[in-house]
Amino acid sequence: MNLIDRYLSKKCLLRSKFQLLAIGALFISCKYEELMPRNIIEFVNFSGNCGTKEEIIQTESEKKKEEILP
Repeated sequence: MNLIDRYLSKKCLLRSKFQLLAIGALFISCKYEELMPRNIIEFVNFSGNCGTKEEIIQTESEKKKEEILP
């Protein structure tokens, strides 16, 4: 939730893109917390195909660009 809160405090987001933001935050969190992070394809499938692999990666890079990630 912290990643989502920090992102939303700096940028506005369309309601239709909120699920993509949540999946992106989960993907990033798993990279930090898991010993063996899941593959990005699993996140695409888990999200019900709300976004593509490229969109999730783009969401991650936007967070890095906004200096939201540690």
